[in-house]
Amino acid sequence: MRAIAVTALFGLLAACGGSEDDTTTVTTPESDVVIDDSGDGEQVRITSKDGESIKIAKRGGNDAKWPQGFSPYPGATVTSDITMGGGPQSGQIITFESDDSAEEIVAFYRRQAEAAGFGIKMDLKVETGRMLTGQTRDDAIFSINARAVEEGTEASLTVGRGG
Repeated sequence: MRAIAVTALFGLLAACGGSEDDTTTVTTPESDVVIDDSGDGEQVRITSKDGESIKIAKRGGNDAKWPQGFSPYPGATVTSDITMGGGPQSGQIITFESDDSAEEIVAFYRRQAEAAGFGIKMDLKVETGRMLTGQTRDDAIFSINARAVEEGTEASLTVGRGG
């Protein structure tokens, strides 16, 4: 259900682009939804009537903000950077493209994950790609998924906590 709501919100967010006032507020019986397409990418903030809040932000290219302990893959092009968070629960997914192989990309992020305190939980190799997941002692999680495409490799780095 949350995935449907997030997808719908990003659809609404995309439809709001280009207006003179880059902020839209929608009030429902359960919450207020503020969509902001000004400044640092697109953002949605949902605040419940009891004051709890979650923020979803989408950025790309040079506006991407990398999770602590992780850095951009050299020479890659960021296609999307989505962050979600509220209270102790948060997460981020950065997608990017590279001319390098899935093996090279996963090896790069494996070194960063281990240096940041993640223990490797799964290392899966398939014909066209690779997936690596890990977890810290305090239950932060990460995964890197990379797969060969017609012209290079598409990859997504996910880092999160809580949930």
